[in-house]
Amino acid sequence: LIEEARTNSPSIQQAWTRMAHADPVATKSGAARLPSLNYSGSAATSKQKTAGGTDAFNSFGLGLNAAYEVDLWGRVKSQAEATALDREASREQLHTAAITLASQTALNWSGIMAQRLQTELIHQQLKANKTSLELIELRARQSRASALDVLQQRKTVAATEARIPLAELRENLLSN
Repeated sequence: LIEEARTNSPSIQQAWTRMAHADPVATKSGAARLPSLNYSGSAATSKQKTAGGTDAFNSFGLGLNAAYEVDLWGRVKSQAEATALDREASREQLHTAAITLASQTALNWSGIMAQRLQTELIHQQLKANKTSLELIELRARQSRASALDVLQQRKTVAATEARIPLAELRENLLSN
């Protein structure tokens, strides 16, 4: 049940998504501490009409750009550390969500089992109360018990029967 809950839980899926998004952000933030190198290239062809006909001109361009931010005040380092901590926080939130879900599932399962036992106990009590009612009615027919005894036992049976739907409802609520 716990594994099924983990697999189908929207909160766990959200935590996985947050953690998956935190990894590239942390990697990108750490890359800011390294020099960056950019390049570009271009090619173009143009045609021009001249008196002697049409001339074609080809032009090519290449560009290379290098940059590095000197981290005098520690801003880049602090950003990288902050995003790394965010990544760890996302990982811990995932673990917390998984543990919370597992504990809730275990508590619900134990509650269901306890309620099932409670319902079974009520059924056993009802059976015993009905047996007692039959015995008291038999004794009343033999003038060994009063009508009050029979009435009290019938009330006891009715009260026990009335507890069964509530116990079954509690079990259904826990199952849901």
